[in-house]
Amino acid sequence: MRAVGIGIVRLELYLVDMEHAATQPGGRREEREHLLRVRAARHIAQVVESAARYRYTVDAPHAEERSRHPTEKPARAYGHTIEWHAIFKYAPATSPTMATTTGRTIAARARRGTHHTRARIISPGQFDLALTIESGQAFRYTKENGAYRLRNGAIEVTLRQENDVIICEGADERTARHLLRIDLEHEAGKARLEQDLVLQPIIERYGGLRILRQDMHETIIAFICSANSNIPKIRQNLTLLAQAHGERLPPPGTAINIDAARAAKTGYRAQYIVDTNRMLTRNFVQQLKRGNYEQNHALLRTLPGIGPKVADCVCLYGLDHGEAFPVDVHIFRAMKALFPRAGFKNEREAKDFAQQRWKKDAGLAQQYIFEWARKELSSAKRRPQTKNQRLVKRKKRGVAR
Repeated sequence: MRAVGIGIVRLELYLVDMEHAATQPGGRREEREHLLRVRAARHIAQVVESAARYRYTVDAPHAEERSRHPTEKPARAYGHTIEWHAIFKYAPATSPTMATTTGRTIAARARRGTHHTRARIISPGQFDLALTIESGQAFRYTKENGAYRLRNGAIEVTLRQENDVIICEGADERTARHLLRIDLEHEAGKARLEQDLVLQPIIERYGGLRILRQDMHETIIAFICSANSNIPKIRQNLTLLAQAHGERLPPPGTAINIDAARAAKTGYRAQYIVDTNRMLTRNFVQQLKRGNYEQNHALLRTLPGIGPKVADCVCLYGLDHGEAFPVDVHIFRAMKALFPRAGFKNEREAKDFAQQRWKKDAGLAQQYIFEWARKELSSAKRRPQTKNQRLVKRKKRGVAR
């Protein structure tokens, strides 16, 4: 027996009571048919999402296996592709009959465990897709013709930006908004940080940056690889490790072959990855999902290869703890440049200062600072200034605009 991911999900959706719609006079018939289709369409994304979560077990190609969905329709497997036929009936509450006289087929394609849908999202605020994807948060992505193909946990999406519109293929709008943090929560945090005069000029430059909500397990493995490394090397590590396990990282709690971990060019981190993945049992993962920031930070540090900075990265990117403030050499140098009078002696002092100053927005502040630090800090002679601050100084010096 072997598990096969979903290749094609075909939904046969029957629009009910079309016979009743046909009896309506004039434009009433078209209106009724349109209403039925609208009501059915509202459920399509949910249906596809639910269907894509199922797995089928088959003995061999062309073997028949029944799905575990309540509709209990048979599925036929063709190698790594499965066609699943599910019938979903919808009847308007005002319908006098439940008779189904006309059917309509809606097909949706899914790649091995993910449903293939398309969402167009207009962000309520500034959004820069390239800046967000390439900011050192996520690592398993490729870029082609201006589009990003991002893999993270069970998610595999293709993202493209057209002006203010984000186009996501491979996930519904709700999933895409959650992943990309396109919500009012982000906008509120950004607005609070913009009140900080030190951060204002940085946000002015990198205001389109957002913190991705990522798979917890993937962030753990990724940031173990990040120790004494760089973004291109981390991307290489994760890509090779995923290729050795069918384009997905090994599930938490399973044994990873040490040779496969070393073949991913992880170096001394290979043993950490093997030991940590084995320790990520269901009970351990549930503790992380239930814990607060302090509890999770302490729990993560019990895993091999995870120190304070990596634990903060996992808390911020994988567990959605906005108060986490990862401090590496770039952030420490940037904090000393931004707040020279604070006199930070070590990374712990810089972290405590940031968390007291920005509280639950500390993680977002860190992302802005990190982007500024790696792109501008080496060439900056002084703290960044907003356009208005620069204009005021020029006027004081009597310099023309």
